[in-house]
Amino acid sequence: MPFYRKPQAKWDRRHLITISTHLTREQHRRLKRCCARQHVTVYRLVREFLLAFIAEWDGAEDQAQE
Repeated sequence: MPFYRKPQAKWDRRHLITISTHLTREQHRRLKRCCARQHVTVYRLVREFLLAFIAEWDGAEDQAQE
């Protein structure tokens, strides 16, 4: 039985957003090489960096309000 993707796609449209950037071909080649060495995908790396940045920023913001 094939995976039924339509309900998932509908949820994705309502709850997710894509963030992207441009890199030179050389930057992209270097990034992919680094990710391969760490056994992580480019997408996972970017997501983890962004979530860590948000968590750090939120923590700094909370401390500033105290």
